[in-house]
Parts: sequence; C-alpha cells; structure tokens
Amino acid sequence: MNQTALQFDNHDCRIRYYELLLEQDLDNLPCHPLPGGYRFIFYQPGDRDVWIDIEKSAKEFSTYEQGLEAWNRYYGGREESLLNRMVFVEDAEGRKVATATAYYDITGRDKSGSGWLHWVAVRREHQGKGLAKPLIVHVLDIMRGLGYTHAKIPTQTTTWLACKVYLDLGFVPLPQNAVNSKDGWRIVKALTNHRALQAFDAASMEEILGKGIPGTTDRLRQPVSAERSRIHNGGMTMNVNKCIKESFTVIGKEGSTLDGQGFVQRLWEDANSHFAEIQHLAKKDENGVLAGIWGAMSDFSRSFGPWEEGFSKGLYLAGAECEDEAQAPEGWTKWVIPGFEYLCAECDGGDTFPEMLRWLEENRLSLAGAVHDFTCPETGKQYMFFPIRRL
Repeated sequence: MNQTALQFDNHDCRIRYYELLLEQDLDNLPCHPLPGGYRFIFYQPGDRDVWIDIEKSAKEFSTYEQGLEAWNRYYGGREESLLNRMVFVEDAEGRKVATATAYYDITGRDKSGSGWLHWVAVRREHQGKGLAKPLIVHVLDIMRGLGYTHAKIPTQTTTWLACKVYLDLGFVPLPQNAVNSKDGWRIVKALTNHRALQAFDAASMEEILGKGIPGTTDRLRQPVSAERSRIHNGGMTMNVNKCIKESFTVIGKEGSTLDGQGFVQRLWEDANSHFAEIQHLAKKDENGVLAGIWGAMSDFSRSFGPWEEGFSKGLYLAGAECEDEAQAPEGWTKWVIPGFEYLCAECDGGDTFPEMLRWLEENRLSLAGAVHDFTCPETGKQYMFFPIRRL
C-alpha cells in the first residue's frame, strides 16, 4: 500500500535495490487455471531470442546484449535441459507472451537441494491479464515433477509487484534473507501492506526512494588520497586482519583523478542510480546477499599498482563484485583484479590510510599493489584492503 500519491511501476528502478529470497515447500500448490485463449508450451531450440524479447518487454533488460549475457550465464551450454524446464505462455495467435523456468542455483552455493524459479516475465501488453500466477504454479508443478520438494525464488525490491504475487502464493522470506535484507522487506511491506510481512514495519518514502547499492548511498567513499590529510601520532587503533583473496571481478563505473575533485562521489552516484543494469551479474551467496561492493583502484597502467605521485593519481572503479564470466554492459567497465594477500583494516572514522602506511613502514612491509575500498553488503561496514603480496 503506497504511503503517498506517488505511483510505482511494477519494475521501477526508482526503488532502492535489495536482493530478496523467498521459499516454500511444494506439497500443497494452489490451483490457478490459465485464462482462455492461452496455453503452456515448453522451450524449443531457437527460442533464445524470444525469451530475451519477453524479458526486455518486462524491463528485466534494456538491451538485447544484456539479455544475451544473462542467457549465456544461466543457460549457455545447458539448453538441452530447458526442454522440460523452461515454459512459455502462448496466446491465441501463437505468440509467446510470458515465460518462467524450473531451475536450480547455478552458482552451486545452495546446498539445500531446492529448486529455483528463474526469470518469471510477462510481456507488458499482456500484464494484468491473470497470467503470472497460473504460469508460476504450473512451473512449480513441473519442478515438483522433477523431484524437488522445496522451491526458492530470487527477486528484488525493484520488482515489488512480482514479490507480492509470490507472497500471495504462500512463499515467505528466507529467514536469513529476512535479516540480511530487512530494509528491503520493509520496502515491500510499505508498497504492498501484505499480511505475510506483519513482522516488518513499513519503510518511509525516503527509504523507498534511496537509490542504489545497499551500503553505499549513506556514506559515499572518498579516494585514498583524500585520507592523507593528517597522520595520528598515536598507535594504530583500527581492527586489522590478514586474508588471501584470489583473483576476482568487479564491474562498475570507472573514473580517474584527472576527472577533478569529487570524481569518486560522482562515480558512486552514477553506479547507484543504474545498479539495476548489473544486478543480474553480481555475485551473491546462497541467501541472495551481494558478495561485495568495491571501490577498486589501480595506477594508470592498469596493472593494479598503487596510485602514483604520493597516492594522488590513479584510476577508481565504483561497483560490485560479479561473476567472472560476466561481461560489462554498455557504460560499465570490467576489471579482473589479480589475487593478493591483504591486510584488511576496518574503517572506524580515523585516518585509516595514513595510519596503515605508517604501520607497514614500521613493520618493514610495502604495498604490493593498489589499495581497495570495500563495503560489506551484509553489515554495511567499510574496510580498506592493503595488498602485501601478489599471489
């Protein structure tokens, strides 16, 4: 239920983005017959571009290239399995107008054995005609026939109306996701006032419209050169841990110190306002939580060396950790950051960067590469990663 006269589209990127994950057992599926004039058919070879066109119409993608990237990531090389998993709704003229797939977690991180309902979409001109619930129930029944007893559905706040449909069908928030994405469920509560979300208080309109990647909008990151303004005389007080991180991929908005003062803030504003364009590429854990938000850095040679001339000149990438095979959409940049051993320092409001440099010098350590900013999506805590050894 909206709190103001402001109307939201069923796929609305003005809504602050949170990953949501729902679940339900498959033993008591409701009955929702398909309206007259429509029928279910399975995927056949050659249906890829039709699938992309339906998803584009439903505003899941803005370009064919984004749809092709998603297809290749989820279904590339697995097309034969779609013959009894991917379903289309066909209208009386034989045009495919909706789709959904009885699938599984392609990352392999979900060890529960649950089936995953993937990429539910209805063409814009056929929305509101009662197709969504019959399609979902039909695909869940197929999932049950494949031997699954439990289903999960990944979704997001920007498709809040689809989330309402899942709740109407008896799905509930996964307990861990209800904690990790509490503010996301508060947004859905505010927009739907659904009885299944009684445990959540409704988000305010200001919270609903807070754009972007959770954890980045409240406190935009500063470039490391800005943190060199003063050095404490006392000892280092921040929490520091040593960790090894293998090579990983970040897709984000790229800029450099040549872009002038405040360029990092502008990059984050750009990344936040267009995050929906890469959300399907972002790496997530089994509870749907983003793997990480990175302010990645490099020298101008793009060899991931430290910023130059006293840490005052270099490149910055504001974005999210993504699957390695992901391709950057137009307007975004992909970095593959080499593996390093890092010292990870929690940013507690002090001058983390100069204090860490001093500590490294006192302990006869040197930077092996560029320092990176990191925000933990689950806790919102911010860290700096200081590389001390290249793997």
